[in-house]
Amino acid sequence: MTGRVGSGRSVAIGGDAGVGKSALLQAVVADLPNSVSVGATESLRSIPLGAFAPILGHETEGLAPLDRLIAALDTLETLVPDAGSGLVLAVDDANSLDDLSAGLLHQIVRRGLATVLVTVRSRAPTPEAIRNLWKDGIADFVALPPLGTEECASLAESLLEGGPVGRRTVAKLFEASGGNALYLRELIAGARESGSLAWTGHVWDWSGPIAPSVALADLVEARLDTLGAQERETFEILALGEPMSLATLEDVTSSTTLDALERRGFISVSEDGRRTVVRVAHPLFTAIARRAVPVRARVSGLLRLAEALERTGARRQDDMMRMAMWRVEARDRSRPDLLATAAETARRGGHARLAVDLAQAAIEGGAGEEARLVLLQASTLLGELESGGPGLDPDRPATEIERVQEARVRADALFVGLGEVDSVEQALDATLNRISEPTLRDELTGIRLAVDLFTAARVDHVITCATDLVENGHGPRARVQAAITLVPALAVAGRPLDAVAVADSVASDIPRSGLPFGDVLVGTTRALALLMAGRIGEAAAVAGIAFDTAVVRESPFEQSGWGVLSGQIALWQGRPRTAVRSFAEALTNARLDLGGFRSWCLADLGRALAWLAEPEPDEAVPRDGTASPHLGLLDVILRVSRAESLVGLGMLTEATDVAAEAADLACRRGQLTYEVLACHLVVRSNGGPEATRAAVESLGSLRDRVQGRLLPNAIDHALALDSGDAAELERVGATWEECGALALAAETHAAAETINTGRHARTAAERCRAAALRCASECEARPRLPAGWRGPSDLTVRERETAMLAARGLTNAEIADRLCVSVRTVHSHLQSVYAKIGTNRREDLARVLDV
Repeated sequence: MTGRVGSGRSVAIGGDAGVGKSALLQAVVADLPNSVSVGATESLRSIPLGAFAPILGHETEGLAPLDRLIAALDTLETLVPDAGSGLVLAVDDANSLDDLSAGLLHQIVRRGLATVLVTVRSRAPTPEAIRNLWKDGIADFVALPPLGTEECASLAESLLEGGPVGRRTVAKLFEASGGNALYLRELIAGARESGSLAWTGHVWDWSGPIAPSVALADLVEARLDTLGAQERETFEILALGEPMSLATLEDVTSSTTLDALERRGFISVSEDGRRTVVRVAHPLFTAIARRAVPVRARVSGLLRLAEALERTGARRQDDMMRMAMWRVEARDRSRPDLLATAAETARRGGHARLAVDLAQAAIEGGAGEEARLVLLQASTLLGELESGGPGLDPDRPATEIERVQEARVRADALFVGLGEVDSVEQALDATLNRISEPTLRDELTGIRLAVDLFTAARVDHVITCATDLVENGHGPRARVQAAITLVPALAVAGRPLDAVAVADSVASDIPRSGLPFGDVLVGTTRALALLMAGRIGEAAAVAGIAFDTAVVRESPFEQSGWGVLSGQIALWQGRPRTAVRSFAEALTNARLDLGGFRSWCLADLGRALAWLAEPEPDEAVPRDGTASPHLGLLDVILRVSRAESLVGLGMLTEATDVAAEAADLACRRGQLTYEVLACHLVVRSNGGPEATRAAVESLGSLRDRVQGRLLPNAIDHALALDSGDAAELERVGATWEECGALALAAETHAAAETINTGRHARTAAERCRAAALRCASECEARPRLPAGWRGPSDLTVRERETAMLAARGLTNAEIADRLCVSVRTVHSHLQSVYAKIGTNRREDLARVLDV
């Protein structure tokens, strides 16, 4: 923009109020040597040439309009500098110029007296002379669009003075502001003031309703005050129930009023399939308008909308939900059947919070057990289940379908929500003995297998039984239920390609099954399988789309699951800062340890923070890496995460011990995926010859038992490190790059460089170093490579640990406390390190060890 204006081309910057037109104008003018700025306002519009008074002074007063225009042009000619640098005239908010000022500006451009830079508001009346600037081609028109999601995130982080903003919070800010920079700034100010936007320790998170600042509310309300009485009433009704079909809205107001609101930019009308849909033009207007509606008018308006929608034909599934929502907000409980049906629809769609509200209203209106089942299940997913959950009547007459439905809901509540393993196993077994219908027996058996898997029964037994159900089960519901268990079982058993194939085979059955969160439960584990297969980019794309969907659904359960998975993918990609944001945000959604998410989040958050050399989370994970007693499947996973955290902290001996324990446990439980990853970590951390030898032997036996690219490459990586095969390490590093595991690629190429350097293979060493630097440069933070493969090879394990901690700035006393040795021992280790690396300065350790 600066170059265009500086070269003599006039420009008009258009866009909505608050998108940053004025800021852009000021930034351009600040970079130009000869410029004059003019600010137009509505208060000056009644004064001919009022905006130009600071430039023209009193010289044109008392003259006829034409004479004033000529005199003004003559005066401006005197301001034009000598040849070499032209005058730039900047006019902010040119919509507010009076006609004479607009004509003057047009003549200035026509006669070449100055280069003009103006801003104009979209959808606001603009003087004809200003519009003709770009219409006649004597000036360029540049539309300044609203900010995109990523731009909103960057601006939010700068306004919050650093620290990542959660993806869910970014989505909220983007939706509420509409990408308007001014609105975004004031929304953040209001949300911080109200406490809705807070720093959780690792991420900015927004919870609660929209809270615009006083200044922003006043700005919007001033614009709403320009509406007539009928326009304001119609606008408020739309704000209460948007988006609405045009037919429904015309049932409660006139088309003339709607046309006027659309022309003035207060509402937007668009096509949605075969329906014409009306929305408030800006989401912020909705929140402020709703807040201004009196209680009685709100209740009346909502009921009018519900009745109008019924009259005009509620043909879509979401129409029924909207009618129910409006009646709930109006405190109308006269249609419990409608409320109960809407609650079930909301639950199936993943809208757990809405399902709870609708189910509670249905129960208050007299609905029966169906509404209570929905309430129990939705409360479980929100982490708001009280002990025992909402009461159900165990003695009521029930069909087999009802018994299975109740057993499913109780299983979720007892197992996921409350962790009562024995109770859920007994309840499922008792119900199974009372069911004879094959389809229902298969479904219940699938639920029982899920409990077996997550309580850490042998994975191979679960795989055998679940495979039979997927292949031979009665009906889509039973097959999908079995797949919910089989896909993660295969993924942790070293068979990620089979896991993806099973997920894909039941994809068409998921919509027909009607299982709650069937798509999510199969989808998350399928993405995990893609990751373990080495298809990291594909897994990242799936997780990104799914997380955005979970945000729309406002489902903490889904956001936690996809958040953890997104963080794990980010770590494999070498993006620890992104991973910290994902894990920290997932923690804010995991109110209880639903499905072990909280333990998983904490373990992986510690792993990402260790990479960045930041403190562990205050709510630490147990050192032994165990999860909740009823979630034994996670024990191995958490131990591996803990071991990686210890490597990042420089505590290699303890890291080796934890990883070796994880490998042994994974072997006994049939979790080959994590046995490979644990043994791989033992060899990489080089924690001692005995542990390394045992890990290498285990990996050698696993090479032909795991699928995909990631796990076999991890085995090849470890074996090449153990044998010192530089050529094989180069090949492994290239494979890591192809998979998208850039941190491991950098580490592997660095190891190859070290070996080649020791063998005086200079050309190969330089090639490996270049590859390591290339991969490391694409990571968000420099990969923290295990010291055994990037520093002097003759340091002992304790010497390496001590040197790494000292390089990170710890004092001798802090190192002694961390390693459980005496300060004198630390001093002795450091003296030995100094002698071996040829220095006596602590400052050289970071450079030599590449920490």
